[in-house]
Amino acid sequence: MRQKSEWYMPGVYKAGDKLFIDYAGKKLHIIDEQTGEITPVEVFVGTLGASQYTYVEASFSQRIPDFIPFYWAFSSFLGYCEFGTLFIPNFILA
Repeated sequence: MRQKSEWYMPGVYKAGDKLFIDYAGKKLHIIDEQTGEITPVEVFVGTLGASQYTYVEASFSQRIPDFIPFYWAFSSFLGYCEFGTLFIPNFILA
């Protein structure tokens, strides 16, 4: 068992300064009502650093053609994307 650290560094973010984007680790599934076919989907998550306001959407893959529309949808969902806003991805295995 890992020993709990006495030190931690809280993230302090200026509102609208950083947007964190990633795919959730666990896949969800879509079930076709007519055929019963189960299709796994990836879950895209975007979060504002300061408020933790979150956008979530599912896609069939993490490939570029699926990612780019989510990137723009997340920006549109927020209602803005100022120049200088930093998108911070965490796509380690993608």
